[in-house]
Amino acid sequence: MAIDSKDLVLLLAILTFGCLVGALCSLAVVRAAVRPMEEISNASARIAAGDLSVRVTPGSRDEAGELARAFNSMAEAIETAFRERDRAAEAHRTLIASISHDLRTPLASLQAMVEALEDGIVEQPEVEGCYLVQMSRQIDDLAAMIDDLAAMIEDLFARSRRSRSATPT
Repeated sequence: MAIDSKDLVLLLAILTFGCLVGALCSLAVVRAAVRPMEEISNASARIAAGDLSVRVTPGSRDEAGELARAFNSMAEAIETAFRERDRAAEAHRTLIASISHDLRTPLASLQAMVEALEDGIVEQPEVEGCYLVQMSRQIDDLAAMIDDLAAMIEDLFARSRRSRSATPT
């Protein structure tokens, strides 16, 4: 059985057309599978650059959609953790500023009274006695504040140790 040249040309044309259609279909399928991965990759790069609000669209219910939902959950957790870290840092700054102010105020008053006594500005013994009583009270108040601060720091360290030991690694 011999194939004439017209049939051979037609057969080659059909095969070529079939290969082209198959290649285009394969390309479309691969592109559809790769697109969600590219979106997740781009979103990951944006998060790494600091844009913690980026999310991906879980377009399907297959593995790619599951990965997108997991990515969004992870991104939300990271964003929440960074917000909490920023709030804690602000609370830390506020606490330090408050403690500094609360300790410096009586120290400044003590310093002023000591300088007044040293410079001889106060000449009446009853005023001198009043200054000494005030200075003694302020020293007692400072000692109490320092004790409270030490207890608070010890409590924070204890909580931190408990938190670290309770956190799985």
